[in-house]
Amino acid sequence: MAIKRFTSIERKFARDQNFKQQYVNFMEEYQALGHMTAIDESEQNNFKQQYVNFMEEYQALGHMTAIDESEQNESLYHLPHYAVFKDTSATTKMGVVSSKPDDGLSLNSVLQTGPVIQDDIFSIMLRFRTHLIVSTADITKMYRCI
Repeated sequence: MAIKRFTSIERKFARDQNFKQQYVNFMEEYQALGHMTAIDESEQNNFKQQYVNFMEEYQALGHMTAIDESEQNESLYHLPHYAVFKDTSATTKMGVVSSKPDDGLSLNSVLQTGPVIQDDIFSIMLRFRTHLIVSTADITKMYRCI
C-alpha cells in the first residue's frame, strides 16, 4: 500500500508541475521550521527496528494477528497504518497511526465521537475581553504540529 501511494504521488508530480512545486515548497518549509529532518541510513535502520519491535509487542499482546493470504476473507480487515516518531517524548518515542484505505473508511471515521469538551468560541471571546492584560499569537503553523 505504501508503494502504491508513493507511485501515485510520483505520477501526480509528473502530470502537475504546479502541484509538485507546491508540495516541494511545503516540505522545504516543514524542514526549515524544524518539523522534520532528513535522516541517514543508520537512523532509518533504527526506526525500522523500533517499528518491528512495536508491531511484535502488539501481536504478543493479542491486539493484532498476522494472517497469510490463504486465510484472507471478507470478515478480515487490513488496517492501513504508518509509524509516527517523536524523539522528544520521554515515554513513547513511536506511535502507529491509522490511515484511510483507497476504497474504505478510516478507523477515525467509524469511531464513536464523544461530547465536545472545548468551550464555544463566543464564550472564549467574552472571557478574553474581561481581562485587563491579554496576549495574542499567530497560530497559523501550530496546527501542523498537532
